[in-house]
Amino acid sequence: MRKESKNSKRPPREEVEGFLKDVESGKIEGSYALPSDASQLDRVKYSLCRDFVAHLRKAKISQRDLAKTLETDEARISEVVHYKIWLFSADQLIAWHEKLFPETTSIRFA
Repeated sequence: MRKESKNSKRPPREEVEGFLKDVESGKIEGSYALPSDASQLDRVKYSLCRDFVAHLRKAKISQRDLAKTLETDEARISEVVHYKIWLFSADQLIAWHEKLFPETTSIRFA
């Protein structure tokens, strides 16, 4: 077993085990990763979702605030920030992206 230094930033084992238990039980929802063989369309949708997540962090706003800005409900924004790209058309994500970033909307591949 490895010794942890006094300056270690790792959470205590009990906290990690509790977190894993919550994830396994469905209390906490993780984000979805983009498979390496994803289509170009899925890469575009993933990239758009990533922009929304970056905006939330940079602007330090809540999902609720973003939902109000985009005139949608919080559940839809939660799906976006968890990268549930199969639930959205590219058109919908692009429309929201244009609304949030009217001066900079361009399409990038993930």
